[in-house]
Amino acid sequence: MYTIVNDIKCSFAVLSALIITVFTTKVKAEACNFQNFIECAKPLSVLTDSGLTFFNNSKDLEEVCPNLKTAIKCIHNFTRRCMKKEDREHFREVFRGTGSIVHELCRNGRYQEEYLRHAPCMTQISAENEKCFETYTTSMAKLKPNTYEVEVDAAMVDVTSELKKKRAIADEGIKNVCCAFQQYMECSTTAVRDKCGDDTAEFSRRFLNRMSASMLNVHCTEYGKRQCGLEESIEAWPASSSSSYQSAVALVTTLLTAQLLLR
Repeated sequence: MYTIVNDIKCSFAVLSALIITVFTTKVKAEACNFQNFIECAKPLSVLTDSGLTFFNNSKDLEEVCPNLKTAIKCIHNFTRRCMKKEDREHFREVFRGTGSIVHELCRNGRYQEEYLRHAPCMTQISAENEKCFETYTTSMAKLKPNTYEVEVDAAMVDVTSELKKKRAIADEGIKNVCCAFQQYMECSTTAVRDKCGDDTAEFSRRFLNRMSASMLNVHCTEYGKRQCGLEESIEAWPASSSSSYQSAVALVTTLLTAQLLLR
């Protein structure tokens, strides 16, 4: 599966996980059922259909772009209809990089030309990149059971102590997800460099950064390559104070949501 497919998979999986978190307490109406969000995202299935697992010419883009635009518009309408203002603003901040990439990819211009110049070579590394993505999803699968195993029972335990335990688990979950995603970025970029050279690898790296920058800035600022134990160089993410239990819950549901939306 071509690099851009997995990148969009990662991004939409995390974004939709954020919606799941909001829905645990803030569902507003039947029209806001999560099934409606799944319906919004269905046009994205074109990215994983056997006939368009990648697209490396302008004709392919002409076919796939209307579906991408429809999905993004539907998701925006869904968040406006179903989220409170503060949650909607947070979601759209995280979603901004993905929307921007699709917009630029789907219009004639410099970015589209650059993409089409590099795409033919990148389509040749599908097997290598699929291994990178499988490693990422395997790491995610290991996280979910451990994150939910602590329950607060005020009648039986000290609530403050229990909340501290939950926060520690949440922080560890955030670290593991961020490091898994960072490892995926490194693995994918290295695969492109080995096959296609430095110029294409740089384009792939910039694409990954744009797709994920908002999410990483919100959730992953404390976990750079040193904290993740990665030997290869990856640029550090800008500093931010955002880190919460809600963020961890959103992130550790990534795999489940990816299976629902993108299978």
